[in-house]
Amino acid sequence: MMVPTVYEKEGIFYLVTAFEKKSNVMKFADYYRSKNPKVLAADLNLGRKNRAVCALVGKDGTVHKVRHIGLTACNTTNVHHLLGLIARNVSGLGIVPKGHRPCKKLWRKVHAANDNYAHHLSKRLVDLAVEWDARVIVFENLKHFRPDRNRHGSTRMRQRVGYWLHRRVMKYTAYKAKARGILVALISPKDTSTRCSLCGSLDTLRAGNILACRNCGTVHNSHVNAAINIGMAWFIREEKRFRQKTA
Repeated sequence: MMVPTVYEKEGIFYLVTAFEKKSNVMKFADYYRSKNPKVLAADLNLGRKNRAVCALVGKDGTVHKVRHIGLTACNTTNVHHLLGLIARNVSGLGIVPKGHRPCKKLWRKVHAANDNYAHHLSKRLVDLAVEWDARVIVFENLKHFRPDRNRHGSTRMRQRVGYWLHRRVMKYTAYKAKARGILVALISPKDTSTRCSLCGSLDTLRAGNILACRNCGTVHNSHVNAAINIGMAWFIREEKRFRQKTA
C-alpha cells in the first residue's frame, strides 16, 4: 500500500494518499451470457468537429438508442490553428536534428487542450453507459494506426494528434468505467465504416456523412452505421469465443 506523502506547492501543503475501491466488474463472457446484454458502441470522430456517435446495441442486433455527443465547451478549433503554426515553423527549419523538438510551447498547448477534451468526453461516455444500463463500452482498436506517410505539414500533424487523442479517450474511459463497474472492449476496425449495418453488404457508397447500400437500398448516417457495426462486432466476437469454449 502506498505510504501517505506531503508536498508543498506555492505555500500550500497537500496530502497525497492511496485507497482501494472494489468494483463489481463482470467478465465479458459472463455479461454476454446474461439476460438481454446491451453494449454502448462509440464511433469517435476526432477531427475539426470533435464528437462521438453512440449506439445502444442489443445481442439480437436491435438498436435501442442513438446519441450524438458534442462538446462545444472543448472546441478544438484553436488546436488546429496551433498545428498550422507548428507546421509552418517546422517547414522553415529544414532537417531537424535527432532529439531536437521545436515548438515545445505550442505542443504543450495542443496536448493540454486535447487532454482536457479527452477527460470531458470519457466522462460523458461513462455517464451515458450508466444512464442506458450498458455494462460494456466498445471502441475501435486504433492503437497501431499511424499517420499517412504521403501526407505532410499540418494534415499529417492532425492525423497524428487525432490518433493520439483517440487512444487517450480510450485510456481515460477505461479507468473511469472500471470505477462504475463497466467494461471497455476494443474490436477490429475492419469494415466498420463501409459495411451496411442492416444487411451486412460491403457494396456501399459513402459521400460525407451519408452511406448508401447498393444491395438493400438503405441510406444510413455513416457515423451511426459505424457505431452499430462496432457494437455488433463485439457480440460476434464473443459468440465465437463462447462456441470455442463449449466445442
